[in-house]
Amino acid sequence: MITIPITFRMLIAKYLCLLKPFWLRKNNKTSVLLIIIILAMILGVVKIQVWLNDWNNDFFNALSQKETDKLWQLVLWFPALLGIFVLISVNKTWLIKLLTIRWREWLTDYYLNRWFADKNYYFTQIYGEHKNTDNPDQRIAEDILLLISKTLSLSFGFIQSLSMLITFTVILWQSAPTSRCSRT
Repeated sequence: MITIPITFRMLIAKYLCLLKPFWLRKNNKTSVLLIIIILAMILGVVKIQVWLNDWNNDFFNALSQKETDKLWQLVLWFPALLGIFVLISVNKTWLIKLLTIRWREWLTDYYLNRWFADKNYYFTQIYGEHKNTDNPDQRIAEDILLLISKTLSLSFGFIQSLSMLITFTVILWQSAPTSRCSRT
């Protein structure tokens, strides 16, 4: 048996071939809208992280300077910030799960229809490498679930981490004292 080394480019191409039937289908506006809303919620979570960072700064400044009026205002403001954060985070998670279900249902139907078309399953049982595979339809459904859930969690996690990195780098850059770099 000849083994062909798989390059990263080939791996990405195969990965995209698995995912693209869902995104290239007609009447896909709802899924695209879900992606846009989830991305907006990710940016909302980052904005709330910035607010919590500012709140933390104000709180400890008021605490160190013993400003009780400002301290109590901040203590009362904290549950509102936390509530908004939890509300957006829970709804973002719910929308991601909704997108996962929609994507999984469609992709499972798509690949099962391809599996059952023209009796392909007979040829795999007779000529394929895996002749004794049990429940291939269940394996297809489970593999698709893993593919979709990992794709979404890694993609949205990367976007959120990158936006937090950029945002807080800008905040640190702006709050750092200016200094001149000179050659001596």
